[in-house]
Amino acid sequence: MINLTGTRSTSLNRRWGNAAPIAVLIFLSPVITELLAGTVRLSNIWLLVPEMAVYGFAALLIREVVRRKCRGWGTILLLGIAFAIAEECVILQTSLPPQFFPPAFDESFGWAYGVQWIYLLAIVWNESVYAVVLPIYLTEIIFPSKRESSWLGRRGLVISGIILVLASIGVWQLWSHGGLPKYGPSTYQVPPLYIVAALLVIAALVTGTLAFRLSSRHMSKKNSRRAPAPWWWVSWRSVLEWYGSS
Repeated sequence: MINLTGTRSTSLNRRWGNAAPIAVLIFLSPVITELLAGTVRLSNIWLLVPEMAVYGFAALLIREVVRRKCRGWGTILLLGIAFAIAEECVILQTSLPPQFFPPAFDESFGWAYGVQWIYLLAIVWNESVYAVVLPIYLTEIIFPSKRESSWLGRRGLVISGIILVLASIGVWQLWSHGGLPKYGPSTYQVPPLYIVAALLVIAALVTGTLAFRLSSRHMSKKNSRRAPAPWWWVSWRSVLEWYGSS
């Protein structure tokens, strides 16, 4: 006789067991990126809610894809860079409108082909590390038993993707109509070609990252390497050898 009750109970317990690391990751991502950096203050702390839906679910999906494919932190970083480009060039587009930047700099400082490259490079690195890599790393430290396992089922992946897309549209509306006009009036419209170019870069980065995989021969050779000796033992052995030869 098949014990359907026990199987259902085990599945339910596993689901609830994964809820804690999912909630922590979704919470940590915008808190580290925006709140601790001072971008979000107590006066506008409500902004963490839509940012959790964007930063948090992006980090969750990236972590899920990487762990399902048994990849490492390099893949997480590259996918984090792809998300940061989407955040800055498609969703918020903060690297493109001129009124977002202070007038203290000359108009040509950092600008080329309608893009503020200095800001874009800085913020892409910041968001890929602090919104994706670091929150995933800290969450897996907090829940070590869940480090290698998958946290989402097929339905969870679909729901998380839908939340990310809808939240991205909402954040774009909120920023373009409420946040950006505070930096000054402007009639500048981001050319659609820039958005298309950013989407092509994102698609190439994601597909290239997920398609590349080390050969099994290289992986076995890498795994067969002996761990390096501790630095204190190497240093102490060098001292003993020097003392014996003197």
